[in-house]
Amino acid sequence: TLGIVGIGNIGTRLTELVGPFRMKVLAYDPLLTADQIKARGATPAALADLLKQSDFVSVHCPRSKETTNMFDKAAFAAMKPSAYFINTARHGIHNEADLYDALKLNVIAGAGIDVFENEPPARSHPLFTLENIIVTPHIAGVTFESRRNMAVEGANQWMAILRGVIPPEGRLINPEVLPRYAERFEKIMGFRPKLPK
Repeated sequence: TLGIVGIGNIGTRLTELVGPFRMKVLAYDPLLTADQIKARGATPAALADLLKQSDFVSVHCPRSKETTNMFDKAAFAAMKPSAYFINTARHGIHNEADLYDALKLNVIAGAGIDVFENEPPARSHPLFTLENIIVTPHIAGVTFESRRNMAVEGANQWMAILRGVIPPEGRLINPEVLPRYAERFEKIMGFRPKLPK
């Protein structure tokens, strides 16, 4: 069982990638409805249930006030002793000291992370002393393909905005400004963008 915390674009893609392995996929995402999570290929689950049932817990949510230290001593204790924790999203979502303790004391079986509170981490970082963790640098977005895709996606979004299209739900950080944005857009462009209902 794979538990995905945050089933946006990356979490959804992970669901697709594990499909051939016939893994049961649970997802926790408070920003989506149960139907939206199901449409992305996962079974909706409360965070507590996801932690209790998952063999692998993979984090794909943004870091925010709500997610900072989401994975602490209590969260690791709620996981199966045979489970693996994976965070390739952002630092601060897991508490590094609590992760170290969970791995050192075999509260969980292992971890894979590429995000650290201090980047790059010091060679003396305690997590580097453990055998049950894989650490890599957070550089997956530095490939030629990913940089090209980011540039194309950025250009496509700008073209859509200039046509009056509002970015999709979930990508707007402050949707409460849309009415004022629409007024300013209309003054500059001569037509009003179509606002979501």
